[in-house]
Formats: sequence, structure tokens, C-alpha cells
Amino acid sequence: HGTTGKYLNLLVDGQTLKMDRCDGFIVEFPLATVSAIHHIIKDQQQFYSLAESTLEPDLPRGAVPIVALDFMKCRLAFAFETLADSKDFKTCMDAAAESAKANGGAAGSCEGLTAPGAGGRLLRPSSCSTR
Repeated sequence: HGTTGKYLNLLVDGQTLKMDRCDGFIVEFPLATVSAIHHIIKDQQQFYSLAESTLEPDLPRGAVPIVALDFMKCRLAFAFETLADSKDFKTCMDAAAESAKANGGAAGSCEGLTAPGAGGRLLRPSSCSTR
């Protein structure tokens, strides 16, 4: 999947992920509409779901940790170089999504979060429209 020229930011209000595709289109993903957040490992052509209690410090060679956010009409996935980076990102997205749903999105410790920095890359969102 393509990753070139896409940048994702958590807006200061803590309620919206904004993806700048660097082609004149900006896509906004309201965190209050996240229906699920998945932590997945892609090993060769197979995908495995990870429970928080089963996270291991080392991945098999060539395995890729992925965090996927499910929205009503699409899934937004992020691939990471390390399991620790993916775990940190998932924890932050869990907190940001819960906050956006519960009390209008106080950003808390996720304020200013930017992906794909620090080892993450944005995978192509599936079936998402642009604005």
C-alpha cells in the first residue's frame, strides 16, 4: 500500500485526526466515530490479532506490527517498525478515542501526536472519501 506524501496529525482539540495527502486533499477522521482499534501483526501474508497480555518484546523476522482504526465506513491502518512503537500509538489512540466520545475530546497526553513520525507509516485507508 502507498505511503508516500501522507501526513497525519491529531488536532489540538483531541477530537480529529487530519490526514494531509499533500495533493490538495485533506481528510478528517473524527475520533468520536471510531468503532474499534485493533493491534495486528502481519507475518508474511497472514494477519494475527494481538491481545495486550500477549505482546512479546521481539517480532519474528519480517513481521510488521499494525494498528488499525475502524470508522463507520473505512479502516485506517498504521504500520510500525517496532512493537513498542505500535503499542504506544495504540494506547494513545485508545485514550484519544475514548476522550472524544466521553467528554468532547480533551487531548491529554496525545496532544500534538504526529504519525507516521517515529517509525510509523500510514497505510492506504480503505474506502474513505476525501474532502
